[in-house]
Amino acid sequence: MARNSTRLLIEGRMDFAFYRWQLIYWSIRILFTDGPWKLIKPLGLGIIHAVLNELGYIEPKAIT
Repeated sequence: MARNSTRLLIEGRMDFAFYRWQLIYWSIRILFTDGPWKLIKPLGLGIIHAVLNELGYIEPKAIT
C-alpha cells in the first residue's frame, strides 16, 4: 500500500490529502494490531521503493 500509493502521488495521480489520510488510517490499524515494529519496516521500505522506482516483485536476498 505504501509503495503503490507513494508512486501514484509522485506521478500526480493521487491527491496529497487522500495519500496522507490513507497512510494515517492504515498505520493506526497496523500499529494497534501488530505493534510499531510491524509498521516501520513495510512503511519505510514501501516509500523508499516508490522513490527509487523499484516496482513489481522483489526477490528476497539469500544470506550466504
